[in-house]
Amino acid sequence: MSELSWISFLTFQLILVLVILLMAISPVTPKGIRIRLLRPEVSAYPSPAIQPLVVRLERRGREPALLFVDWEPVATEGFDTILRDELSRRPPDWPVYVEGDGDVEWRDVAGVVDRVRGLDAQVVLLTHAR
Repeated sequence: MSELSWISFLTFQLILVLVILLMAISPVTPKGIRIRLLRPEVSAYPSPAIQPLVVRLERRGREPALLFVDWEPVATEGFDTILRDELSRRPPDWPVYVEGDGDVEWRDVAGVVDRVRGLDAQVVLLTHAR
């Protein structure tokens, strides 16, 4: 009986070493959202006919963040519809620029980025130089 438990112990250790080796050599899948950052001093490609699609979040005091699409206020409930309509007027790979003012919480911006990505659009997160 002791010989059988010795063999099982060695088998367990061999399997453990193999699992650790496989975990060490397997590629790591990144978690999170992919964003592209555009520095303010870099201008986007100019196009006289098609303007960039900008989504902006602003917070005024303790009120919930206000949402703007191309500087027009948008109700949160109608955001997806308006954004889908605006995206249909642009080329398929046209990015959506997302920015938030300094008082907006990060989770609000991340929520908007998630909704834009849910419409299969690329997101460029605009930042401000400080």
